[in-house]
Amino acid sequence: MNLRANYSKRIRLSLAFSIVAMTVCAQSIWNAEHLEQVKKSLNQAAYSATYQNLLKQADKALNAHYLSVMMKDKTPPSGDKHDYLSQARYFWPDPTKPDGKPYISRDGVSNPELDKLDRNRLGEMANNVTTLALAWYFSGKEQYALKATKQIRVWFLDKKTCMNPHLKYAQVAPGHNNDLGRCYGVIDTYSLVEMLDAVQLLEKIPFVHLERFRAAKKMVRAITGLDSD
Repeated sequence: MNLRANYSKRIRLSLAFSIVAMTVCAQSIWNAEHLEQVKKSLNQAAYSATYQNLLKQADKALNAHYLSVMMKDKTPPSGDKHDYLSQARYFWPDPTKPDGKPYISRDGVSNPELDKLDRNRLGEMANNVTTLALAWYFSGKEQYALKATKQIRVWFLDKKTCMNPHLKYAQVAPGHNNDLGRCYGVIDTYSLVEMLDAVQLLEKIPFVHLERFRAAKKMVRAITGLDSD
């Protein structure tokens, strides 16, 4: 491997490690004392409009379908839809090959096949949970918390819909590497960073089952390749 390629690989691995570290230490994103101060100041002009917008977004999430890895159109090479599957964004079928494989790179041009897999849905799920958790925290309305906790169960815990705790098929470039994922796959998990802060908030709900939240956090650590404490 030449020096340039080796340096590039080191940069990619460093980036991936940084993102994983952020995921595990998610509580560094939100400041609990600041959140409490904001909660007491929602009637002030500086916060009121943003709070109302948050509730609008939470109401949309409240009416959204529960999302899971079982909803993707393709099945991973393992044959198990519980396995997370995402695809290299800029790889496209080779028009000179009957099956299009191995895919070829078209730098800067996104392949719409991504929409049929899990990556975008993972981001939407994490965003919904985060929005609903904040809406519950600031408004006290339990319906937001109930929706968020159910979504967490659907994606991470329920046997019929849960994601298997690995990224073996993340950022696949079809026809390459035996159709296994690539090191870039861990970057998909950046969506989970704020969501873990949301889970931390939801643990304060009186009716919540704490063991389920601990199980969900353990799942996230397993997905990112790190063991729970």
